[in-house]
Amino acid sequence: MAERYTKADIAKLAGRSFVFDANVLIYIFWPSSPSKERENYSSLIASLIKHKYPLYLDNMIISEFYNRCFRLEFETYQSGVLQRSRSQSEFKKFRNSALGKTTDEDISNIIINNLLKVYKVIGKSFDDAEIKKLFPFYPLDYTDRLLVELCREENLILVTHDSDFRDSDISILSQNPNLK
Repeated sequence: MAERYTKADIAKLAGRSFVFDANVLIYIFWPSSPSKERENYSSLIASLIKHKYPLYLDNMIISEFYNRCFRLEFETYQSGVLQRSRSQSEFKKFRNSALGKTTDEDISNIIINNLLKVYKVIGKSFDDAEIKKLFPFYPLDYTDRLLVELCREENLILVTHDSDFRDSDISILSQNPNLK
């Protein structure tokens, strides 16, 4: 059953397990995140850890976290330094630059020293029939569709700020008022 929870509900979720969406990880761990969301989700994860609830990540979410953080740094670089078009070739130049390599090291350190120390990595392999069932599944992007299926199969509560999940038939823990 699709339930919606907030931080105030955490104490009553004994026996449940949680999987995190990339947007929440970015709010918590990436330095350029908005401070309100950083505070909200840092407090939320602290409460989950305090209650010793199992916390999970899927490898696709680690990939999304890595790629989005890298893009955020590229966008900052583009707007603050280059003022050029955001072409794919410019992104590749950035990725191979000294700043790009530093960004890679920063993101890698967060994954190794923070994410992998707090979360257990789980995953699911989807066969052809399962993938076909994912289409159409508007308004969710493909990674979000996979995440919904993982939550269904493993009875996980999704921790997200993404209002695209509003109509999903999974349980969600969020600080986003649009996900009630």
